[in-house]
Amino acid sequence: MLAGAVLACSPGTAYRDVVQKVSDRPVGDITREMSVTQTFVSNHRNLSGVALQVATWGRKNQCDVNIHIRREGSNTDMALEQFKCSEMIDNAWIEVDFPPVADSLDQRFAIIVESPDGAPGNAVTLWAAPTRVYADGQLFINGTSMPGAITFMTFHR
Repeated sequence: MLAGAVLACSPGTAYRDVVQKVSDRPVGDITREMSVTQTFVSNHRNLSGVALQVATWGRKNQCDVNIHIRREGSNTDMALEQFKCSEMIDNAWIEVDFPPVADSLDQRFAIIVESPDGAPGNAVTLWAAPTRVYADGQLFINGTSMPGAITFMTFHR
């Protein structure tokens, strides 16, 4: 497992693919009882990263967040990065980079966000839109389909 990077902006050497920047609400504390999944379709070959907009609620939370990148329907991680919540900046973007996926064009993927030790009042959240603003994917909270989408971007090289 690699330690993830906390960024104040998007990565500079990759090209943006999916950009879903509409947000007006958080999904709620990502605790050990909560899993957030966002599916998406890659519009290019060589998918190589995702970025998510996090919120810390203005706190220095003492927990970790794990971000998994998988092909939709698979339990095998293409990428897994762990982030220290205490190092996150409120409303900043966090990035997960991985080796380019050559056959990613028109393929479906999933971003899964979990916290093994997050607790109410000691957890981070993701920004999201309350309505279906991203037609090629679906938001799930604890496996239940929800309206809306998290605020995220994907990248290709």
